[in-house]
Amino acid sequence: MSASAMAAEARRAPPALLPLLRELGDLKRVRSAGQQGSIAERLFAQAWARLADGASADAVARGITASALAAARLGDLDAATLAAAGVPAGTARGIHRNAIAEVAGPLDPALRAWLLEDAAVLPTAPPPAFV
Repeated sequence: MSASAMAAEARRAPPALLPLLRELGDLKRVRSAGQQGSIAERLFAQAWARLADGASADAVARGITASALAAARLGDLDAATLAAAGVPAGTARGIHRNAIAEVAGPLDPALRAWLLEDAAVLPTAPPPAFV
């Protein structure tokens, strides 16, 4: 195999991750009544808002990635929506955690554990104007 062919092969996602990556990619197309943009667009804006508000890149990466994984299973049933439906905060966290665990199966165990750790709740601020 040539060096360029090996480099191209190295850039491909492992086959076991493809179903999960497709589910995450589908978040670009999931829109909900009463919400602006897709789930992916809103997560992108949330990430920038949190970074601009001073949150660490590590905390933002964990929170947004965990939210995306949960959304792959739950759609737009995020913590705020569950709270508005009267679901207690502890139960909502369990639902969110179970959704992440369900879709995170093919991930590296250390990454999966990092994503499932209770992360700090990050403040929500408006995203920067360029977002």
